Amino acid sequence: MSWRSIGIVISRSEWAVNALEVAFVDLNIWVDDWDFASDGLQINRIGARHLVQLYSRVFGIGSGRQKMRSE
Repeated sequence: MSWRSIGIVISRSEWAVNALEVAFVDLNIWVDDWDFASDGLQINRIGARHLVQLYSRVFGIGSGRQKMRSE
């Protein structure tokens, strides 16, 4: 899938969620290359921590810094 196609999907998704009055979070602006495992597909511990912080900010949960449970 090209970046242009991804941009179109994101734009249409934003329109739909605005019409439905729900929150849309574009992870592409928050997730960095080092947030992924070596396969480039799965989120690593650092990426998971960043996502917890993002969702905490978006949904107003806690202070935005929550501890990750050890596996």
